[in-house]
Amino acid sequence: YQALRNPGLSGNSFKSLNANICTIALRVRARFSMVQANLEAFTGAKPTKKTTGTDVLGTIRKLEDVARNSTSLARYKKVRLIFVSDMIHQTDLVDLKTKLVGLSPSDACALSGTYSSTSSGFKKSLFDITIYGLGEQRGKSGSVAAANERLYPPLRGFWDCFWTRKGLKLPESEFRTLTSFGQSG
Repeated sequence: YQALRNPGLSGNSFKSLNANICTIALRVRARFSMVQANLEAFTGAKPTKKTTGTDVLGTIRKLEDVARNSTSLARYKKVRLIFVSDMIHQTDLVDLKTKLVGLSPSDACALSGTYSSTSSGFKKSLFDITIYGLGEQRGKSGSVAAANERLYPPLRGFWDCFWTRKGLKLPESEFRTLTSFGQSG
């Protein structure tokens, strides 16, 4: 009966295929659960982990190197890069928050040229990017909310221009809130 339903697959081959599919599904589920747990640990109502900064530009540089040098990516029709971050690069060398405060979106766009080389490892036809949490810094007080609101336009201008220089354009729908992470759509 199985051989009739699935020509070419029977017996041990069918069992092996089912086992492999289940193993992959369980791994994907475990990774997603780990991401959700980390997100909650850093951004939940009572965070259990703290961070001193985010090396967003370094992460993008590493991803770009992999994209440029990996032959295994050719087998995929699309690769979606998902950033769950406020996208505020803060290291000892560069603090985007300090640099962007008070800038207009067009000035922030010009600043992004400093950090986005024109030689991109990202192929427009292959990569899609989604960002969850752009400009969403921790804190519920009115002053934090106001600071987030003031920082969003230049931050958005910076990243729009940054990705455009990399050959990728992010539609409005690809900037999402942290609370929408894990929801369909």
